[in-house]
Amino acid sequence: METNKILHRSILVGIFALLLIPFLVFNSMFFPFITGKNFVFRIIVEIIFCLWIILISRDKSFLPKRSTLFYAFTAFIVAITLADFLGVDPYRSFWSDFERMEGLIAHLHFFALFLVAGSVFNTKKLWTYFFNSALVVSVVMAFYGIFQLAGVFEIHQGSSRIDGPIGNSAYLAIYMLFHVFLALFLLLRSRERRMQIVYGGVALLNTIIVYYTATRGSILGLIGGLFLTAILIAIFEKERPILKKVSTGVIVAIVAVIVLFFALRNQPFVRNSLVLNRFATISWTEQTTESRFLIWKMAYQGWKERPLFGWGQDNFILVFQKYYDPKMWNQEPWFDRTHNVVLDWLIAGGAFGFLTYISLFVASLFCIWKKKTILSLADKAVLTGLLAAYFCHNLFVFDNLTSYLLFVFVLAYFHFLSLQGSENADEIQTKFGEGLSPNVQSILIPITIIALPILVYFANVPQILANTSLIRAISYENADISKSLDAFKESISYNTFGKPETRTQLLESSSAVAASNSPTPLKQSYLSFIKSEMETQIQEEPLDARYPYFLGQFLDHFGLPALAQKNFMKALSLSPKKQDIVIALAVSLYNAGEKDKAFLTMKQAFDLDPDNETARLIYATLAIYSSKDDIVKDLILNKYHTYLVPDDRIMTAYIKTGQLKKYVALDTAFLTGQMKAGSLSQDELQAINTAHQEFQKKMDAYSKSNQ
Repeated sequence: METNKILHRSILVGIFALLLIPFLVFNSMFFPFITGKNFVFRIIVEIIFCLWIILISRDKSFLPKRSTLFYAFTAFIVAITLADFLGVDPYRSFWSDFERMEGLIAHLHFFALFLVAGSVFNTKKLWTYFFNSALVVSVVMAFYGIFQLAGVFEIHQGSSRIDGPIGNSAYLAIYMLFHVFLALFLLLRSRERRMQIVYGGVALLNTIIVYYTATRGSILGLIGGLFLTAILIAIFEKERPILKKVSTGVIVAIVAVIVLFFALRNQPFVRNSLVLNRFATISWTEQTTESRFLIWKMAYQGWKERPLFGWGQDNFILVFQKYYDPKMWNQEPWFDRTHNVVLDWLIAGGAFGFLTYISLFVASLFCIWKKKTILSLADKAVLTGLLAAYFCHNLFVFDNLTSYLLFVFVLAYFHFLSLQGSENADEIQTKFGEGLSPNVQSILIPITIIALPILVYFANVPQILANTSLIRAISYENADISKSLDAFKESISYNTFGKPETRTQLLESSSAVAASNSPTPLKQSYLSFIKSEMETQIQEEPLDARYPYFLGQFLDHFGLPALAQKNFMKALSLSPKKQDIVIALAVSLYNAGEKDKAFLTMKQAFDLDPDNETARLIYATLAIYSSKDDIVKDLILNKYHTYLVPDDRIMTAYIKTGQLKKYVALDTAFLTGQMKAGSLSQDELQAINTAHQEFQKKMDAYSKSNQ
């Protein structure tokens, strides 16, 4: 029995330790806010899971209990496992990458944590201790955010949106959002005035931090969750009339704040506030909003192609490139998430994956609202509000380790609730029971003890070594390219899921290699290694357009246009509407002397979306070199009302073709005519004047650099 107690307490210590993971930052690792946290999480879960297996063998009362939520979570794991292995890239779906650290392996760990926590947290008292501990940790996190606001700690994203040691504003926001509702949950359960004040203060503090993350999805989720909680209490609460009145007041206050905000949205104090202005500028045409709809449209097209089991986890990048909308030209070039939980799971797991994911919420509501329960009406309302707030957040962002971890703990608590009646749950599972048969123990325990170090090693150690080798390679590349090359080779030699990231970073080091003072044979060896590894990467992931595109840019830069164009065409076959690829091909063709072909290719890039300013200016540049004055007029003059656009490519083309004076004269004649006709507005004249000033500055800089 003493051994069982030690096992039980050791598991509890491991679970409580998981609360500290959001504070971990490993600067010696690539993606320091992500990879280290995830590896520590996985190792702890692997250890406590094996301890749990041993505990089960010695005390079968810790075997998983059946509940609606247990079946839902099991179905979800089965569905995404099938989806991942039936998907387009099972290896990537299983392991993910350094930036996300998700994949099937992460969800298997989450499921293992659910099983363990749902078994060893077997009394209401234990759950209360755990939730109180979580709130204490959240207060520390909140003060970290306050210190960021005060300028004591650095904001890692380089903006004024606080992100804590989690390193991302949206991730911090959902972390604090969970704890707002946990604090309210404990507040409503407490009967001590002092503790009610404490919980209320914690809820308010965490709400303030959610606000200063300026994460619109989380703030909307928080407002919506609180509104739903208040409505449920106001309608159904019968035993606590004061709470019912307070909830009614909350409803009125939320509605009043929303109405007042829309009435004052154009006032200076709103426009000057980072958070309020982010809400005031929401519109159908706002860049972020528009890009979300475009991405969701692509995701829908991808789901229709593979509707049942989807593409497998971490494969949205393939959907994004295949159904790419050229109107996305002013966004980041490659999206690997849809930023919508519904579409993320439709892409990753198809209809089966999505429905089983939704079943987690349905089963949770069933556990909360069943007739025989230890929860009061107010408890049910708050927990329902939490689920609503979390789901709302995920309609605009996506999950990460921190949010998954808190969600799994909440699911484990709901599972615990579903096993309890209306009696005092503190009386349940206070004594240790009998174990499995001695024969089973004699087999299961040694196997588990042997399996633990093997599991920890193969699931983590090579990946950690590959990651740390990568960060060393990057740190050396500007100082000692020989050491950098060795570190890159070492990282790749571990043969882990980090190879694509390592090879991409290896490719990005080529500029530093070319500019270094190292011996020519060493530089040639380094560059040859880059070419070889990128070719291998293309063979290993032939459906990903990024790698032939990246390799094409590399080859074109180092004077191999024929090979570069071959890779650009390969990338275009995978992503035919990606303007960056078409532009790169056009530039390569022009540099190789195929000017007519380059011009037609650049027209293709421009026609994909004429609003793409980069495509317009490069197309105009090629038109200048080809002396196609009518096209230059259409692209430049009719758009900017001046030929003297302050763009280096345009200016250089004027100079190198000896046409600068001609276009200055054309510009002067055009402006004179427009001024006489009075057809230019003051704003247009101001814009033209500014363009001329910038153009002259660039001309002066060009002249000095060529003296």
